[in-house]
Amino acid sequence: MPVTSQPSMPAPAGGRLAGIDALRAVAMLLGVLFHSLIAYRVHPLPTWPYDDQVHHWAFDYLYLFIHSFRMSLFYLIAGYFCRLLIYRTGEKAFISHRVKRILIPFAASLLVVLPFTIFPFLVYRYSLGNAGDWNSTLHLAWKQLLHWNGMAHLWFLYYLLMYYVAAIVLLRIYRAGWLKPLFRLASRLCASPGRIVAISLPLIWILLCASRELYLHVDTGILPGPVFLLFYFLFFGMGWMLHRLPSPFAWFVRTMPLTLPAGMLLSGILFYIEFNGYYQPSGPMFWVVKALAAVQSITLVSGVIGFFLKFFASAGPRWRYISDASFWMYLLHLGLIAGLQVWFIYLGISPFLRFPLVLGITFFVTLVSYRYMVRYTIIGVYLHGKRERNIVAGK
Repeated sequence: MPVTSQPSMPAPAGGRLAGIDALRAVAMLLGVLFHSLIAYRVHPLPTWPYDDQVHHWAFDYLYLFIHSFRMSLFYLIAGYFCRLLIYRTGEKAFISHRVKRILIPFAASLLVVLPFTIFPFLVYRYSLGNAGDWNSTLHLAWKQLLHWNGMAHLWFLYYLLMYYVAAIVLLRIYRAGWLKPLFRLASRLCASPGRIVAISLPLIWILLCASRELYLHVDTGILPGPVFLLFYFLFFGMGWMLHRLPSPFAWFVRTMPLTLPAGMLLSGILFYIEFNGYYQPSGPMFWVVKALAAVQSITLVSGVIGFFLKFFASAGPRWRYISDASFWMYLLHLGLIAGLQVWFIYLGISPFLRFPLVLGITFFVTLVSYRYMVRYTIIGVYLHGKRERNIVAGK
């Protein structure tokens, strides 16, 4: 992964790359939409609140569609900017920057955000067996909250920190001159964006085949499964290798008219197979369906990158503001979504209003709290750096 010289592509003005602000913001905010869908799927997920009065296949489709590429896209972008920062600022400055922007927010969120996030799930779990006995339900939920319940949505920061450590280790191995033949081979093989994508495709397929489920499920434990860890590290490495190339994103823009429709088409096919129970974790069709899933994942990642770089190339201050806000919105959203979903189950409001209310209230609360509690405070300094008060959305 570290085999490279510095890229010839000039740094964007102001340190920003046109279209990437919008892409990063959407990758984060798709997570908010993704989690708001789950309670209303036809096929419920274990441990997640399930509203049996509101369910439609469209929620299942959007869930599968977003899940198939969002985190892969996130880690590819993260790998690209990891190398960019290391070569622009140096290793020590990079480590200091990532400690401030990732490690400290992660640790603080584990202490403050995670209990608030987990509690609605525990309330829902214990309410199922207590038949309206809310005193008992709340007591059991508070008691369980004192135990380890996983990282919930914070796993993505945990993985990111591990990938940063791996990148630094591999970079030091490269600079020490060890394993030179291996690094030279990787450099020759990854000489263009198309080659990087082509080489990654069979590796994605192999890792997907290691799981019985159609797509890899989230592992929120302290010791994540190796397949899950390697799967997203592969995309992180793709981003790293892309940064060493001159103008790497031009390929994604050029191929977007092919990759994005192909990914959308495969999403529909795979949804039909999975939703109707045709997917089986064995037999010859297992390998074929997994191959389709691998192609779908890489074409959607490539197509979405190309789409945003083409149509949001002049993304201005509004998108930069949303990009700044999206990190806070993602950190805060899950407890709000789960709490509202559980509350609406027992509140008796119109089923048709539940999903839009969950999504709308979550966006409103997270955006308003960002504007008045985060952006110009010490929290904002750690999340995205200091912002001046005269720089607001739309200006």
